Amino acid sequence: SNTSKFVDYTKEKFTMNDQQKVALFANDLSSKGCKIMISNANTPFIVELYKDWNIHITTTNRTISCKKERYKVEELIITNY
Repeated sequence: SNTSKFVDYTKEKFTMNDQQKVALFANDLSSKGCKIMISNANTPFIVELYKDWNIHITTTNRTISCKKERYKVEELIITNY
């Protein structure tokens, strides 16, 4: 959807490479026994990154800027427990 791929919170975009770095860091922490919960947009790329984790799909609303428009989008709750 238009909102699930939003990457412009800062002037530096949050790239697929950045997503891979987060997944590697999360896997490293998980291997050390840490309990991890991650929330992310429901995209095939993210599902693939965390395919060995527990993935729960939920729906949430997105509001774009100050407009009254709200969009329902799917969000992933990803856990290692």
